[in-house]
Amino acid sequence: MNWFQRFPARLLHEQEALGNLLSQGWVKRVVWAVDESAGTVSAEVDFEAGGKLREVRLVYPFVYPFCPIQVLPRAEGERWSNHQWPSGELCLEMRADNWHTDFNGADMLISARNLLGTEALVDDAGNAMRVPTTHHVTPAQLLHFKAARLVISDAMIAEVIRRGGDVHGMDLTAVDHENCVVHFAVGLVGSAEHDAWVDVGIPSRLRAKANRLARVALLQKGDARHLALLDKNLSPDEVWAQFSSIAYSGYGVAIGLLDGQVLAKWLGEKAYDLAKVPMDYQQRAPARNNAMAGKRVAIVGCGSMGSKVAASLARAGVTDFYLVDGDVMKIANIVRNDLDWTAVGAHKVDGVTERLQAINPEIKVDGWIGDLGGQFSTANLVTCLRKLAECDLIVETTASGQGFGMAAQVATMDDIPMVWGRVFGGGYGGYVARSRPGLEADALDVRHEIYTWMTNPEFPKPPKDSDIDYGVEPDHQPSMIADDADVSVIAAHLARMALDALLPANESDYPFSAYVIGLRREWIFAEPFQTFPIKLRPPPPLGGIGANLSTAATVLPDLVPPREQ
Repeated sequence: MNWFQRFPARLLHEQEALGNLLSQGWVKRVVWAVDESAGTVSAEVDFEAGGKLREVRLVYPFVYPFCPIQVLPRAEGERWSNHQWPSGELCLEMRADNWHTDFNGADMLISARNLLGTEALVDDAGNAMRVPTTHHVTPAQLLHFKAARLVISDAMIAEVIRRGGDVHGMDLTAVDHENCVVHFAVGLVGSAEHDAWVDVGIPSRLRAKANRLARVALLQKGDARHLALLDKNLSPDEVWAQFSSIAYSGYGVAIGLLDGQVLAKWLGEKAYDLAKVPMDYQQRAPARNNAMAGKRVAIVGCGSMGSKVAASLARAGVTDFYLVDGDVMKIANIVRNDLDWTAVGAHKVDGVTERLQAINPEIKVDGWIGDLGGQFSTANLVTCLRKLAECDLIVETTASGQGFGMAAQVATMDDIPMVWGRVFGGGYGGYVARSRPGLEADALDVRHEIYTWMTNPEFPKPPKDSDIDYGVEPDHQPSMIADDADVSVIAAHLARMALDALLPANESDYPFSAYVIGLRREWIFAEPFQTFPIKLRPPPPLGGIGANLSTAATVLPDLVPPREQ
């Protein structure tokens, strides 16, 4: 139902309000029209303002009165004011950022009259009066109509300033988007005086596509290069000539630095201003994530859950990863994996590596392409297991019984915390769990406790074809049915638990070490997000283990030869 049908009294109120302005004399004509297909009402209004007869159209949008009225010249392309959007719409005192349903079309018209009347006045020096702006325009709004953009880091600017001197060759990478082309400054070309320099803050994938058709220089105010970048009338080859002795080839970018400002032009058939994209460096991650510095995390399984957890941990501040997976990214994986078409055909380890380094270029990634429990030489497998043992945390997401078992044994033998998660077949829920040395039983025992809890004979039978613990079953099962939202919820819980497991035990937010989470009304869940914490038994006492250690202490000296002094 259109707004004027839903609120007929409001339409009458609008008509009366403009009618009152007609009686005042400065509004000369009002003609109403309704567009039922668009759900809008419009009024053609002729009124006097600034010594002229103005012909405007007021458009009451389909969501009126919860959205401002448009006031714009009826003649297309007419520019009346400095307070006018590119579409021609006047920017008035009542607008999107302060609109209230008490405002009406008469208020908008009065505001337009005041604006145009003030701007028609002149001061004692004969200068036209200006109406000061009262609203804030964001940097993003300023870029809205800038199709050519430049991303240049503070580190790059500092290196150009350090080099000083004349013009320097610059490597640029251009990325095309629907409404703009973004140019990334990724490096500086080497010369007789300076080595080549690479901005390591830019992902390597962007750096690999760079060209060397840009020039950058420090400017002096009013010098030839400065004036060339300011002049709107110079041809591309005239601008280029100020930055290079090489003949203009039909394409280039010229950049100048002056007192903290970046001036740039993209040169093609014409010279276009290249807008620097402003960056902000506000702290967005919580301070507790500082504890992630220096931690190495293993992701065992780079499928739908593992890929999401890895990306989340990278954003949280983890900068050292060891990835384990033997699968190749396929088109069908796109429905749930954090990777996309650009990774199809690559091993998931390689795809996730690129994904992590696109999030943070300083991330270090090592990987093993293989499935724990697959057919590999012992030497190859041991290489992987030894690197797992060097990690501060193991995150297991394979849904593989064999893979889980090997990862769990490494965690137990080398006292490494381990977290894991599963989505139930059908996507109606899942669980997350952890095993920390000395705080919970080892991972295999914890998993057995969880499975025992979930198979309680007093619980309803799970849905058909739904494995409540995908990893307990033999490997090579059919693909689990669940959508991306299902996996994303459980993956987010697992990522949160993984971050928590990297903190000291006394700082943990989790009173329990296993949680079963519902995503819809099914099985034991009465509603979405119903959660069941599972109380686990404490780890076994060290008595038996201590006895074995005593035996080892007696036997080992006889087996291990003494070190040479």
